[in-house]
Parts: sequence; structure tokens; C-alpha cells
Amino acid sequence: MRMQYRASTGDSSFMAAQAGGAVPLFLRLSRRGNTFTAERSPDLTEWQVFSIITIPMPADLLAGIAVTSHDTSTVAAARFVDPIVSR
Repeated sequence: MRMQYRASTGDSSFMAAQAGGAVPLFLRLSRRGNTFTAERSPDLTEWQVFSIITIPMPADLLAGIAVTSHDTSTVAAARFVDPIVSR
């Protein structure tokens, strides 16, 4: 998994960090001011930070999660669930 971002609208994306992990794997992205923290957990109990970036952003913004194999000949798949509802 990677944490990627764009510093400004229409800009190219940059990789902030890359981390591995066996599936299933839960991801959490949090924001405090202009600082974004990405964490991963195999069990929703113990969280490991794998990236922290600071990007100037307005108070309101749209964010999303992307899935890619980074290989045009390989299809990527992911299942997004609400971990609280799924338990």
C-alpha cells in the first residue's frame, strides 16, 4: 500500500510512503489541521503509523481512496467495509 498525494489541484501525485501487510488490512486516514496521518491495522486494535504528511489545505475538502495494481495487465480489487458495522 502507498500513501500518495497531490500538493495542488491538477498536480502530479507524489508517493509519501509505502508499506506492506497481509490481508485483510484496515486503513485509517486522519487529519489534524494540515497534517494527515495514515495508519494500518490487521485487527482494528493495534495501529501502526506508516506515513505523516503536511499539506496546506482548506478546512473543507474531498478525499478518497484509490485502488490500482500499478500494472496495466493486472486487475486490482479491494473491498471497502465499515469495520464497526462489519463486526
